[in-house]
Amino acid sequence: MKYALIGCGRISPNHIAAAKANELEFVGICDIDRRMLQDKVSKFKLESVKQYTDYHEMLKIESPDLVAIATESGKHAEIALNCIKAGCNLIIEKPIALSLTDADAIINAAKEKGVKVCANHQNRFNKSIRKIREALEKERFGRMFYGAAHVRWCRDENYYTQARWRGTW
Repeated sequence: MKYALIGCGRISPNHIAAAKANELEFVGICDIDRRMLQDKVSKFKLESVKQYTDYHEMLKIESPDLVAIATESGKHAEIALNCIKAGCNLIIEKPIALSLTDADAIINAAKEKGVKVCANHQNRFNKSIRKIREALEKERFGRMFYGAAHVRWCRDENYYTQARWRGTW
């Protein structure tokens, strides 16, 4: 399966590792920031993978079967719709979009084009989350009528200063 990655930020190493572990044919990697792009190419020995700063060009030239979108959140919907139009299956970092309208547009476009789209919510594999799911499946809490969760992650100033888009719409 021909695979391409759009976005070389903080989460991109996980996508690169997954592509390698699944022996995908890594055909393209893209980021508008050439420094970020070069950093990932160097760190993960991706010199044989074609490099792009324009994902439109990458989609046209490489025709990937699967694209992972790991860009800033506000760009997910636009990029996803363009990838779907190009016939690509997608893995989109959370959130899938910043509005329900955009999320619905992605879902509808994928149905019309016959491609698959998934939003990446990797925390469902965390040990604590798996334990809760196991307890729910074994009906340890009895019959559930309502559930709520509070996730207490610390997002200090350093997290927000790592990328200009963090903390913005």
